[in-house]
Amino acid sequence: MNRWRWCAGVVAVTAALVSGCSAPATPSPFPPRPLDLGMTGLPACDGVDARSAAELGILDRTPDPIGQGANSCVFRAVGGQFWLLRIQPGIPARRYVPGDPDYLGGQAGFTGQRMTTVEGYGAIESAAEAPSTNYTCTIVVDTDPDASLIVTYEVNSPPARARAVGSRAEGCDRAARVAAMTVTAARARA
Repeated sequence: MNRWRWCAGVVAVTAALVSGCSAPATPSPFPPRPLDLGMTGLPACDGVDARSAAELGILDRTPDPIGQGANSCVFRAVGGQFWLLRIQPGIPARRYVPGDPDYLGGQAGFTGQRMTTVEGYGAIESAAEAPSTNYTCTIVVDTDPDASLIVTYEVNSPPARARAVGSRAEGCDRAARVAAMTVTAARARA
């Protein structure tokens, strides 16, 4: 009987030591979420409904355009505009914030990050490292503890850029609109 108590004590002490040695969780740079949305259950192409697609001038949508089984969708619109919407499991939005120990934004070519919100959820807005005539903007939204919603807006030709959008702010506004539509769609499913 004493042997069992001794073994139980060793197990308890070992568990306490191991848990004491684990790295502390990285605090979130975002405000608390209104609700964890469970975004990974939403097909990316369902993030924009038919009414919103008509409002944005979306002509078609292509699920998983690269063909790798990703939960992503490209929305192509009039004037050479398009949005790439990705629901990224396993990568929290904080990893796109400069200063995070596991920062991914540098690998993605992000620059000029700015903290913002989308429908009450913390987000980071980034421009692409490109000439000022490129109005690419990416919004990463903190929708879940271990997933992120990523929306990139781009105009894909110089003549289309001149017609469709006039500044980075307008490009980021268009990315944020699609992110807000997707948050609304996820809330409706929650």
